[in-house]
Formats: sequence, C-alpha cells, structure tokens
Amino acid sequence: MQTPVALLCPTVLVWLMAGALQVLAKDPAVPARPPPLMLPATARYVSVAEARELLKGGKLGGIVDVRTPEEVTDSNHLPGARFVNLFVSNFDQSILNLGLDRTRPCLVYCALGGRAARTAARLDALGFKDVLVLQGGYEAWHRQSGELGP
Repeated sequence: MQTPVALLCPTVLVWLMAGALQVLAKDPAVPARPPPLMLPATARYVSVAEARELLKGGKLGGIVDVRTPEEVTDSNHLPGARFVNLFVSNFDQSILNLGLDRTRPCLVYCALGGRAARTAARLDALGFKDVLVLQGGYEAWHRQSGELGP
C-alpha cells in the first residue's frame, strides 16, 4: 500500500495516492464549489436580465421557488413564485398540484442555483418542455435587480 503524500503550494493542496490526483481546495479561505450540473435538453440557464424580461412580458407558465420554508419570507422571492421545497418526499406530486402549464417556459430558482439545476431534471421527467434555471439563484436576482416579492 502506498503512503499518501500531501503537497502544499501557495494556492493548492494536493493529495497524491495510488497515482490519483485530488485537488482539495484552491484557497482555504474560499469554499470549493461543485461544477455546474448538466441540464436536460429541455432546460437552460437564464440570466437575471433575461428572467426579468420574461417575467415582464408574461411569457412564463410558472415560477417555482425550491428553497426550504426557512429560507423564504414574505419579501424575499420573485413576484408570482410558487413554493415547493425540493426536499419534501412528495416533491413531484407537489409540482403537479401547482397546475402549471408544462408547454410554456417554467422558471425555477433556489438560493444560489444548485438545487434549481437538480430540479430541472425532475421537471423534465414530469413533462415540462421548457425549464429555465435562474443562474445564481435568488441571491443573484436580489443583487442585480433589487425587485422583491409581490
């Protein structure tokens, strides 16, 4: 069995073990972020500006916020958003109960974008034809548009 070797350089901590290379962190002060998830063919990322235009133009079949109840208040959501916690056991049925038009674009978001990207695959499986994932999530919306709640 080979002994693991740790190499420390100014920006990267690397473990070498059995010929495998693993980068643990670029900078210890900055948490590592996972790479963007691959979206199904029926989904794509949209910017805050594009989401705002779609919202103003009435082109969306629905807006789904998949954050947890603890993350959502009366004033920190997109106008017209419907809430379905991604972590509930009956998530798929809860989405179907919203009665959204699956043939029109559906905007989905969470706090930063990761859960919304995972949700896109679920919506695809439920027959949604055009899923729009808000890039950067609610945090990006709040920083870039300043528009909140109803």
